[in-house]
Amino acid sequence: MKKVFTGLTVPQQYICLSLEDFENPLSVFLTAFNKDRIHDVTTTQLFLGYMPLMIGIVFSDNSDTLEEEEHVCLNFIQGESQTRSSWRGFLSFKNCLARLILRRISCRELKGQRIVLYEGEYGEHHFLNPFHQFIN
Repeated sequence: MKKVFTGLTVPQQYICLSLEDFENPLSVFLTAFNKDRIHDVTTTQLFLGYMPLMIGIVFSDNSDTLEEEEHVCLNFIQGESQTRSSWRGFLSFKNCLARLILRRISCRELKGQRIVLYEGEYGEHHFLNPFHQFIN
């Protein structure tokens, strides 16, 4: 009954899996408001908290200026995607499964790398159909 109404097949709890456990893992790309730059953060983004949503992104390349942006967008994509689009002023992809707008909170140095901390401001996804999203 729960699956019919909510579309969920697992309990609504944290599920931790390693990237290697997925046959077709999601790729995660970082973009900034009104910028034409894309940064692959698939292996460098860290989920840190749920309420509020807190994400950390590790930057080790000094040439990447996206870490200085006040607002960024995480784009979650399965498979290859080269068809670019725009979403709420952010560079995105047409086949995104989910998007999160994040606001920069602070930056920390750790062993020669910078970890930028972000708080989630807005998100949308297509993991569940609209009916199940409404019910949830």
